[in-house]
Amino acid sequence: MKKLNIMQDYAFWNKFRGMGQILETNTIYNMDCAVGLKCIPSNSIDICVTDAPYELSTKMGKPIKGLNSSTYLKEIAYMCDGFDTAILDEIVRVLKRINCFFYCSSKQLHFYLKYFKDKNVEYKLLSWAKRNSPPLCNNTYVSSCEYILYVCEKGMLAELNLATDHYIASRPNIKKTDEFYHPTVKHTNQLIDFIKAASNEGNLVLDPFMGSGSTAVAAIESGRRFIGFELMPKYHAICEKRVAKALAEHPEYTYSPKALLPDRDVLYADAPEILETIEEGSIDMAYFDVCNEETIPFDFIEGVIAKQEKPNLYIMMEDSQFPEILMHFAEQDYKYDIIENYQNTGTKHLMFFRKGGVKLYGNYHTKQKFYEDTRNMNKPNKDSISYPLMERLLENSTLPGQTVFCSGGYGTTLECCLNHDRHFIAYEADPDKFQHSAKVIENLSVFERETPEICDMKDFLLEEPPYQFDDIA
Repeated sequence: MKKLNIMQDYAFWNKFRGMGQILETNTIYNMDCAVGLKCIPSNSIDICVTDAPYELSTKMGKPIKGLNSSTYLKEIAYMCDGFDTAILDEIVRVLKRINCFFYCSSKQLHFYLKYFKDKNVEYKLLSWAKRNSPPLCNNTYVSSCEYILYVCEKGMLAELNLATDHYIASRPNIKKTDEFYHPTVKHTNQLIDFIKAASNEGNLVLDPFMGSGSTAVAAIESGRRFIGFELMPKYHAICEKRVAKALAEHPEYTYSPKALLPDRDVLYADAPEILETIEEGSIDMAYFDVCNEETIPFDFIEGVIAKQEKPNLYIMMEDSQFPEILMHFAEQDYKYDIIENYQNTGTKHLMFFRKGGVKLYGNYHTKQKFYEDTRNMNKPNKDSISYPLMERLLENSTLPGQTVFCSGGYGTTLECCLNHDRHFIAYEADPDKFQHSAKVIENLSVFERETPEICDMKDFLLEEPPYQFDDIA
């Protein structure tokens, strides 16, 4: 039996969709965050803390935000007109829910407020008062305050547990000759306050503009994981040195780098919440077993279809459900085939619906429109679909490395996916069936797979399960 190398397969999967390389947690990448953020799966970040340059001016070499380094101004000249709001789009996409701290000047506040205006958020304005700001005021107030705008989804502000909303501290006294020099370095204790106030231990912290790596250090000292980007090679090198130093000083920190993959090969205990976590276009084939369902869950099925690039689904049904299901899809101009599943207890209809030129692979044998199921269906723990028939569906409608959305059942579909190099996103609300599916996954993960971290079911198992699962990255 061929083993599935998830990392190699996901690299192909990413390349196919134009997402780029696989990123790992607890890593700072020397790359443009506009590129790097696109490589992070949706809904995978818990909190963002960053200081993003915006609307900088280098005219006449005047200091900006207290900066006196013309070299640094030249380095960030590419951002002198501000950064593209597409970066904020990506930050919002990768966050599980909007939860951001943005260091900014008073002039930048309008930019952020305008962007988040229609996104159902709440705000809190924090300030950092600097005792040693440059004495440049002329016809204005001294630039002695830097602001931190906290933006979160409505309802989260009440959860924020900050010790204060203002910080009075001099700018860090760091010289160009210092090992970890950066012209806009932040106080680590401030960052720790933000991270602890708006996230939990083990959460993942993002900083798209890492600078000298202060956010990563704060994450380590707070017991959180981190990921970030720094475009300038010399500052990226400083980031790596600071992270290495922080890790050496905190031997109790046990989080190691792990691949940041989307939620695939996951078994959920129920279905409704799944759709919110699935990326658009990430499902290649869907299989539903609605036998014995009192009501056909058309809304949920349509929600899954919306996550496919092209509709490509199979539905197993009882004879009495056939008219309603056929009419629902035929009236939407779906192409369809009927596969007769002959069982000793009677025929079940397996309908294949598709749109948009979905390719049908397979061969003469796998494309037969009938299947003789010789199992004794009176015995317990039998899925409506047999293993050989599911093999046919996978060969006909998917390629190795693609993702199948399905119900868990007693584990037949999951076992078939794991054995044939297909990924799955599955759900099973029935506790008995869930335990059977979980056992199938555990057995195949331990003995057949190169990577055992394929599912995250611990939240749904009994308090003292007979088997254990590692946390997914």
